[in-house]
Order: sequence, then C-alpha cells, then structure tokens
Amino acid sequence: MTKVSEKTGSKTSGSVWMSALLICGTTVGAGILALPIQTGPSGLLPAIVGMSIAWGVMLLTGLIISARYQEIDDPKIDLLSLYEHDFGPRIRWVVIPTYLLVFYGMLVAYLSASATVLANIIPITLPSWAFLLIFFLPSSFVILFGLKLLNRANMAMMLLLGASFLFMICLAGKNIQPSRYTYTDWKFLPSAMPILLCSFAYQVIVPTVCRNLRGNQKGIRKALIVGTSLPFLLNFLWMIVVIGVLPLTGERAGTILYAFNNNNPATLPLAIELKSPLITSAGMIFSLAAIFTSFIAVGVGLRNFFKDLFSPFNLQGNSFISTLTFIPPLLIALIYPSLFLKSLNLVGGVGIVVLFGLIPSFIALKKAPRSFAQRAMSYALIAIFALMLILELAQESGSLKIQPAVENWRHSEIDSPQHERDAK
Repeated sequence: MTKVSEKTGSKTSGSVWMSALLICGTTVGAGILALPIQTGPSGLLPAIVGMSIAWGVMLLTGLIISARYQEIDDPKIDLLSLYEHDFGPRIRWVVIPTYLLVFYGMLVAYLSASATVLANIIPITLPSWAFLLIFFLPSSFVILFGLKLLNRANMAMMLLLGASFLFMICLAGKNIQPSRYTYTDWKFLPSAMPILLCSFAYQVIVPTVCRNLRGNQKGIRKALIVGTSLPFLLNFLWMIVVIGVLPLTGERAGTILYAFNNNNPATLPLAIELKSPLITSAGMIFSLAAIFTSFIAVGVGLRNFFKDLFSPFNLQGNSFISTLTFIPPLLIALIYPSLFLKSLNLVGGVGIVVLFGLIPSFIALKKAPRSFAQRAMSYALIAIFALMLILELAQESGSLKIQPAVENWRHSEIDSPQHERDAK
C-alpha cells in the first residue's frame, strides 16, 4: 500500500486545487460544446438524467483508478501498466487500440472544432487547414515545454473560460423560453450517452494527479470530486440555456437539429439565432478556451501513455514520442476536417466505455472485499457500461437506428426569440 502523505498547509491545499482545475480543464472541452446539440433532441429532463448518470459512473471509475494507482505505488507507471498489474500483459491487446481510438479521436475532434471556431473569430479569409494550424502550434508548444507552463496556461484559459461562460449565460439566458423544457423524447437518450461520457472523461489525468499529490488520499479524492463537480455544474447551466434558447428544428441554421446534422458546436447556432455580437464573441472565446484546456490535457495523457508503452525499449525520446502524439491526429484532421460530433460519438460509445468504464469496473470487482454493497456496485457499473457499449455498437453497425422524434415538437414552440419579437 502507498504511504499516505500527511502534508498540510497552503502548499498542499494549493496543489489539490491546481489538480482539481486540471481535472476540470480536462473534462470541460469539446464535449460541453457538443452536449446540448447531441442531447437537445431528447429534451431537457432526459438530458439531465443522462448527464447525472454519466457523471456518477465516471466519478466512481476515476476513484477506482486513483485507489489502485496508490496501491501499486510506482510513480513511473501510467494507465497501461496499471491495468497490466491486474490483468496481465494480454490486456495490452485491448488497452492499446482502445487508448489510441480514444485519444486520437479526441485530438481529432478538438482540432476539427478549433478550425471552425477560429474561422468565426479571425476576420480574415483563410483555408480551414490554416486555422487548424493556428490552434495546433501554440497548444502543442504548451504541452512540450513542461508541467509548469502547462499549469499556468491551463489556469489562464480556465479563468477565460469561466468569465466568457458566465457572460454568455447571463446574456443568452434572457432569451430562454420555458415552454421548450416540456418536450421529452426518452427513446433518443441512449443515442446521446456517448457524448455525455465524453463530457466527463478525465481519467487520463488521474495518474498525473496522484503523482502531483504524492499519495495524499484525501487530497486526491477531493480533487476528483471537485474537479468533476464543477464541469457538472457548467454542463447543467449550459444545457438549460441552450435548450431553452434554441428552437429544436426549423428551416434555418440557428436550430439544434441543424447543428446536430452538420456537426456544429452549440455556440454557432446560438450566435446565429440571437444575432448578438457580444454573445457571438463570448461564445467563440468560450469555445476556444474549452477546446484548448482539453487538448493540452489529452495531449499530456497520450504522451505519458507512449512513454509508458515504449519504456522497455528505451524509445522515450521527446521527438519520437511527440511525433506519435501529434502528427497522426493532425493529419486526420487536415484530411477530414468535419469530424467533430462523429469523432466524439465513436470515442465515447466505444473507447471511453471500455477504457474508463468496463476495465476499472472489473478492477473494482476483482479487488472488492466480501462486501455485498461494494460487489453490487461493481456489478452495477459493469452492467451500465456493457449496455452502453452494446447500444453504441448496434448504432454504429446500423442494426439500431435512433432518430430524434422532431415531428412531435409543436411548431408554436420552435419560433426563435428574435422571430417572435419581430412578429410583435
């Protein structure tokens, strides 16, 4: 067992809050931009229920990973070696391809979204690949030049994210139509679960948090709980505003269904629908900050994974690891620039379910004492993630097609606030 650090004082407290912000920055990324668009067709109440389930199960698996990491007590290892401790070297055949699917998929999604956002911020006509590189170069620089720069950049971007978010919520919230909250389509909720899982995926950063806090079990638990609860609150407020402001459908770009069908983040239809330069600017800043914080966290996690993977072969040079980390997703994003929601769906429904859901749940079952409550929790987690995986595989294979029941939406409820004001 790891010896628990008994450090106290402002330094330890500061490290806990820095770790919580790092988790928050990892969690609040492209997922929050996709969340109202992917869950909106199910209605607000189903979306909140699904979000609560996703937050709860993802917090539990993060706590499982952190506890196991402290038991192994080897600061050099990452998730791959951690899983090998419990399942042997054969688990590599599952972990490696799944890990690459998750993190390459996330980086591709972030790069694709960054190009769209920057094209709306920078008042210059450039090809999409140029906007993508404008984001890619500085964000990769931050990852490559150490944890100190990364923490400072993450804190600065989190402050920018929080300020722009509050500003946007206050302005857009004035246009909420409560009648839009009455719509529900529970059958569509399973289709939204992959994005919900993506919105609470932070487990890649758990080994880094454990190393930063040096076995301080209480501090680690606090960092995980606070670091995931803040994104839950942000996601909750964000869904209330976007679903309440945007019409579900209609023959214009500023609708949830249009954004859903065109792989657009929620800030774009919001800016189109409200026609407010202030909301547009705040939304773009919020989008860019959210993408940046997640990109650097996922990039760090992927680099640590490759270092862990190639440690037995002495192939841990910075140039080699950095090439493996950044070049493949960059090339994919350049060739296929419109993979935002599609990437997150596949990542959440398959990769995150397996890597951060099923495997930690089986670890919990394996390590659970003869306690009915803990074993029941482990079996419940396995059942939830297995069901999510089955549903996603069925949808990806085409054997299950879940479409929004938009014909049930009353047209009197989907007129935009601007349209209603003009009619008056």
